[in-house]
Amino acid sequence: MPTPYSPPVEISLIDSDLQQLEAIEARLSVLLKQDKANWTEMAILALQVQSKKLYKQRGHRSFSQWLKQTAAAADKQPSLIWRFLKAAKYFLKSIGCNQLERVSEAKAPPEALEIAIN
Repeated sequence: MPTPYSPPVEISLIDSDLQQLEAIEARLSVLLKQDKANWTEMAILALQVQSKKLYKQRGHRSFSQWLKQTAAAADKQPSLIWRFLKAAKYFLKSIGCNQLERVSEAKAPPEALEIAIN
């Protein structure tokens, strides 16, 4: 069972968008290299980058461009992160909420949520 998400202090208290992005990228890098990483945490972090448009701090014109580079840096396919994002957005929609932190309450794996979507 995944543990509830609570942002690391260094991310939640950072004022600078670039520093916040760097902290998120560092955490995502660690998570993407783990075999059984918490998908909800990865989704929340990526959703923060998307919703706050933090990817622009690296000169990317789109979130997709940033996501592709982030996945490649961890030797992963971007589709993995997209799956987590799709599942997280579906979960939030299904509970009628838009608070990103609530994604950590998802009990089902992203594959199960993906099946529910289709």
